[in-house]
Amino acid sequence: MVGLLLGSTTLCCCLGSLLMVAGGESQGWDPIGAVAAPDVVLGAVHLPTSEPASESDRGYRWRYRQRYGLGYGLSSELHGEVDTGHENLARRFSYHSTGSGPFTWTPPPGCQPQPWTCVFNETATASAANVAPLTELFRQEQVRASLDTRALTELVVTFVQNIKYRLPTETWFELLPPEIVVADGSGDCDSKALLAAMMLQDLGVKTAMLYSRSLAHAALGVALPGTGTSFAHGRVKYLFVEVTYPGWAIGTIPPQYDKPKQWEVLPLH
Repeated sequence: MVGLLLGSTTLCCCLGSLLMVAGGESQGWDPIGAVAAPDVVLGAVHLPTSEPASESDRGYRWRYRQRYGLGYGLSSELHGEVDTGHENLARRFSYHSTGSGPFTWTPPPGCQPQPWTCVFNETATASAANVAPLTELFRQEQVRASLDTRALTELVVTFVQNIKYRLPTETWFELLPPEIVVADGSGDCDSKALLAAMMLQDLGVKTAMLYSRSLAHAALGVALPGTGTSFAHGRVKYLFVEVTYPGWAIGTIPPQYDKPKQWEVLPLH
């Protein structure tokens, strides 16, 4: 089994050179309190459900056609369990961070030729139970508002885009568990893309992780009809979705990442 030496920015993405989003709106603003009181409150989730909500639970407000809001939080005990589980996953993959610069890891047998597929799928499996109640809020809104698949996808995407961007300081593959992204209110490109992919997959939208080692970036792929940048995997075409910052439409790729040959498509199980 061959150990891989990867740069520390392999899955750390940065759009700092972009000052404006595609629609002309400034990037990087904090979604918490950034818009007026929501027109539609999707509900609130606190896990475990056997415990009452906590003051540390996070409230989100964002705009998609109208103003939406929801709440999500984990108990400190559950947060710690998720952290420990992800650390154990990193240990199984022999992940070692040097603190700065390159990190090393050794994918288990069966994870080649796309070893990051194993990381994404195992993280998604471990996080599924904690993400499902959040996804259910969007499923209920789909029924209430009679949203078609495209509108439902855009609602989820705009929610995830408005989660604050930050590079992880934790030494976990440079990847945060999806429920930690929502509970803590921040995440980077791959962490946010995995959250969106899990939610949409559970809602019936076929998704994939789009990953570029050379560009040090990750994004979401959605198998929906439409125009714009897309990547094929087998007979399935996935539209590119930038989830790092607000304002990017489905199928719109930031110019510095418009290098088709440098992307891989990693479908989720």
